[in-house]
Formats: sequence, C-alpha cells, structure tokens
Amino acid sequence: MPGTVAKKPADAASQTPQPGQRKTLRLLPIGAGVVVLIAVQIVVTWVVMPRLAPSHAAPSDADGTLAAHAQGKVEHDADRVDLAEVAVGDFSFSNTSAVPGIIMNVDFKLTALASPSQSSILESQMRWHQERIREAINRIVRSSSYDQLTDPNLGTLKRLIRGEINQLMSGKLVSEIVINDIRILEQ
Repeated sequence: MPGTVAKKPADAASQTPQPGQRKTLRLLPIGAGVVVLIAVQIVVTWVVMPRLAPSHAAPSDADGTLAAHAQGKVEHDADRVDLAEVAVGDFSFSNTSAVPGIIMNVDFKLTALASPSQSSILESQMRWHQERIREAINRIVRSSSYDQLTDPNLGTLKRLIRGEINQLMSGKLVSEIVINDIRILEQ
C-alpha cells in the first residue's frame, strides 16, 4: 500500500518488556498488596486494642466500669492485708501414697487468716479443737498426690485444709490458709 508506513522492527521490540522488566512488573503488585495488608493490620490493631490510661493503669471504658472493677480489685487486696493471722502450728507428716515406693516427709508451718473481729473466736476454737484439726491436716497431707505436694502455690492443700478447719468449727471463720517454711524430703 502506497500510503502506509511500515513500522520499524526496533519499535516493535521496544514495546515488549525485557525479561528483567517482567519480574519488576510482577513484583510491583505484590509489593503494593503487602503494603496495603500492613496498613489494614495497623488500622485494625489501632481500633481493636484497648488504649492505656495516661497513668498507665488499668484500661477504662466510656462509662468507667472497668476502672471501677480495677478499684474493687485494689480494695479486695487491701481487705486481704487487714486479715488477722492466727498460728495453727508446726506440722510434720510422712506421705507414702504420693509416689509408690518412696516416703515423702513433709514439714511446714500453718497459719490461718481471719477477719480481725473473728480472730479471738478463731484462736479459742483452735485451742478447743486442736487435736481434731491436727488429725484433719494429717489426713489431708498423707492422702495428697505428688502434684498437690509440689504445687508452687499449694492451692489444693490450702483449700482442703481451710474447708476442714471451717467444718470442724461449724462456721466460716478461716478466710485463707498460709503455708510457710515447707520442706519435702523424699526417702
């Protein structure tokens, strides 16, 4: 055709991407997708995560119920400090059922915590029921499992001892049990 101009072969080659350019063209959308994903994660985290109060205390909400709950926790801890300590005694028992074939000697000091108004009642009841309390603690320690004896908090032992003492005294005089100077020797 007389009026058409043929395209140069160099122009056709310049329109098709080189092999190195193809990789950068493929990486560009992937990189943009990663940036968008990170931005979305930042926004979601900003919206969902609770913010700390200026004093870096407990998080608070619009009506202040969380702050009130946190203050209640502090008040509960303060009540725990106000409990009177009543010494129950020093105990030493052997446990043969925790680990078959091994005798475990358990030594500890036991203290009961009660409200200050009931501490004198608790002391007199402890003297009145001294041997029955010792027998109940003996039964609990001798029948305890290895896990109960080696628990760092001794939660199960404390709960069982508190329940037995309260049952013997026909009331809820003991609020908490404290076990100190515990030694466990395996033979």
